[in-house]
Amino acid sequence: MPPTKVSPALADRLAHAAADEWLEVVVAVRSTIPAGVTSQTATRAERVDIARQLFAEDSEPVVRAIQSIGGQITNSTWLGHALAVHVRADRVSDLQALDAVLSLDLPQQLRPEL
Repeated sequence: MPPTKVSPALADRLAHAAADEWLEVVVAVRSTIPAGVTSQTATRAERVDIARQLFAEDSEPVVRAIQSIGGQITNSTWLGHALAVHVRADRVSDLQALDAVLSLDLPQQLRPEL
């Protein structure tokens, strides 16, 4: 599997996973948010609504693909333009092949900066 979309941590995990092992994967979805969304001509609420709608549109083909390979969406974030998914290790390559997928990684725990 080419490393272009797969993080080193996920690549290592895949190298040691059984084909039928279920993994939690974070899928970054390619954004089509146009530059105009950030303009000051729209209110903050309008920009948020536009960004949410565009994420829904951008992620729809990815959601369909995940469901078609037997995976599940466990969470999503329009702000981070990402989906958390539960998918078999041998099907991660199917996600990598999607144009709408920007990157694939393992979930990361957020830690406060001190």
